[in-house]
Amino acid sequence: MALEKQQDAFARAAILDMSALAVILEQLDQVIGTYYDAGYNSGGSAPLDDADTAVFGELTPTNIASGITALEQFQNMADNLAVTTGDYMSTLNLIKGAPNGDPIHEGRRAANTWIRNLKDLCSRLATVVEVAPNRDKEWLAQGFNGDPWTDLPAAYDFSKSEFNKVITLYQQLANFGDNLAVTQADYKATIYTVYRGNS
Repeated sequence: MALEKQQDAFARAAILDMSALAVILEQLDQVIGTYYDAGYNSGGSAPLDDADTAVFGELTPTNIASGITALEQFQNMADNLAVTTGDYMSTLNLIKGAPNGDPIHEGRRAANTWIRNLKDLCSRLATVVEVAPNRDKEWLAQGFNGDPWTDLPAAYDFSKSEFNKVITLYQQLANFGDNLAVTQADYKATIYTVYRGNS
């Protein structure tokens, strides 16, 4: 019974993580698209400057650009495309740790609101990437990598093979955060299989 409870807790944590990633994926196109469409990028029609980021503490336009790069590479990862390695965990944590931008600068409302949305996505992604190595370690430490899911498939709307893909995703998210090569796969399908089947 104790093992079943451990398995159940692990599965529930994984479902929450996949749900967070699904929310990120659903908002990525809009946030990244606005960055370029509004000209906030360097060389754009209205590039962000220090006045735009002032209410977010020491966050700079360069940090914002790095955050966009991290989100774009996560999108590539989810879409089974090649991922350019980088120190994405540091970037995500930097943006996550910045103040929330209160109060919004009235003269910079559109940019400030967009930066808040970017910050929210980076914070969500940072949280999951940060726990990914621990999820993988727990999977091995508890011996779940053997034949552990005898009772869970009936309780959760995903198969053992799909759950094994979640573990692979955790491993690759850890690589993503640690500036290591990411193995390509259809991670978006894995995320949505768990999210839609258990939300």
